[in-house]
Amino acid sequence: MYHTKSYFPSHPNPQFARKDFLNLDGQWDFVFDDQDEGINNQYLQRFPTGLKINVPFSYQTENSGINIKEPHKILWYQKGFEFSKISNQRVFLHFEGVDYLADVYLNGQYLGHHQGGYERFSFEVTSLLKKGMNVLIVRAEDDFSAIHPRGKQRTKPESFGCFYTETSGIWKSVWLEKTGQTLLYSVKIYPSFKDNEVKMEYEVQGKEDGIELETEITYHDELIARERKTVNHPFFTQTFDLTTDSDFLKIQIWSPEHPNLYDVKFTILKNGKIIDTVYSYFGVAEYSAQDRNIYLNRCHFFPRFVLDQGYSSKGGLTLKEEEMVKDISLMKNIGMNGCRKHQKIESDLFYYYADILGYALWQELPSFYDWKQETILLASHEWLEILKQHLNHPCLMAYVICNESWGIQSINEKKEQQEFTLGLYHLTKAIDPKRFVISNDGWEHTLSDFLTLHDYSSSKEELLKEFSSMEEDLKNGIERTDSILKPRAIDNSKVMDKPILLTEFGGIAFQKDQKDGWGYGNMVTSDEEYLKRIKGQVDAIFESGEIQGFCYTQVSDVEQEKNGLTDESRNYKADKEKLKEIFGRER
Repeated sequence: MYHTKSYFPSHPNPQFARKDFLNLDGQWDFVFDDQDEGINNQYLQRFPTGLKINVPFSYQTENSGINIKEPHKILWYQKGFEFSKISNQRVFLHFEGVDYLADVYLNGQYLGHHQGGYERFSFEVTSLLKKGMNVLIVRAEDDFSAIHPRGKQRTKPESFGCFYTETSGIWKSVWLEKTGQTLLYSVKIYPSFKDNEVKMEYEVQGKEDGIELETEITYHDELIARERKTVNHPFFTQTFDLTTDSDFLKIQIWSPEHPNLYDVKFTILKNGKIIDTVYSYFGVAEYSAQDRNIYLNRCHFFPRFVLDQGYSSKGGLTLKEEEMVKDISLMKNIGMNGCRKHQKIESDLFYYYADILGYALWQELPSFYDWKQETILLASHEWLEILKQHLNHPCLMAYVICNESWGIQSINEKKEQQEFTLGLYHLTKAIDPKRFVISNDGWEHTLSDFLTLHDYSSSKEELLKEFSSMEEDLKNGIERTDSILKPRAIDNSKVMDKPILLTEFGGIAFQKDQKDGWGYGNMVTSDEEYLKRIKGQVDAIFESGEIQGFCYTQVSDVEQEKNGLTDESRNYKADKEKLKEIFGRER
């Protein structure tokens, strides 16, 4: 496997990595605090003897070492570590994800509070670190509230329908990272296939004089561009020409078939001396649509996607690095070229492997389920952080704001719910104008770059019947005729000219040795019946002439839901080559 130069084993974020870091994953002290007595009982001074937990796995999972499914609202974590630092360095503590509230303390001092389960957050800890042993304590709080984004995490003590065991507390990696006194805090990377160039938007933090930033871009060790710039403002931009005479096309482009990536090294210098170095990468992936067709770098692109909920049987929502690689590889090996990450924001490492393995991705805001004014604020804030943190990944093709009107069940009648999706659509476009945005995947679109449909009809004939009337229905504003009875769009005129994709279908329940669990339609009982039904559904897509891409439900079984292409242990349910014949064919 080819890795970028920014990949350092155990670093959680190869998209923005420094060599000098300490991963804090592993065994932590852990205790439940059901009576909320931790502060009064001075846990910060005398952490109670309790359990041990394997971070970053939530206590509900086998991989955590605890594996207790009953809900506990308040959780405490403690980690002792030694960390040496040089006097002219700064140190930042990063949490990739804590669900849902977090209060963080270092050596008895309060660092701060964070709200939101799916985005990364950080604290500077330079002044609080000491020589010898340091103690990090986290108080996490979670509940069944439906007013904030929670995705497929259940809202009661038992799993039900398509909702599964909740994830509480620390569920993504924790690490420390050293920087210079002046540092590169962030960079947004905007490659352009049309112009054969890349624009960088930098944010530099620090108040020192004599600061320069050097940007070096290479491709497989070939120098593409190098430029040093005096830093006069904390925010500034630079543009670099990517053309080279060593390649026929003058530029390397990213696609699922050829996931070409450029390495980048950012160096901060003070009076000519290096004080901070960050490693990154980017790929040139320019998505567009015209005449209902989808293009990637001006080549026709037909999404052959799979719905991916990102659950593992032993880790819940937290996947090990090798599990991420396996999930992507299993789907690519049967002809899929991407996934819709459903109701989950993955770890940065998943985005990284999608980038280097060539696997396009739709990023979806995990749903809330209760419409309140506070919901608007919580969901919008978290979505903006998510957008900012994953902007640079070439695999990222589209954003999904809502799914099947979850949390906005009255969108067809209530103007405020329509305005919510319209507002986030436009705000997302303002931040990232070159990627697609879907306002409400499945039905009741307000404004979307695709018309996306969900249809779990079992047979080829049923699907073809739905597809055959689609064009006339859009013109006439007719609602769906199946049992859901939802209009495809609030205003059909706004989706008439958009590419049409079937973004949920299939979901066939198939277990060889059990009869429990559920899927869509009648459960099949043999490989032959399973493959025949899948083939019929995919045949309908190709024969319709209207559908410009699909997303099959789903990668794997999840708890009571037994409709994956693999079981929970990631074993294919049917012959791999036969699945590839179905999914991997060209349109």
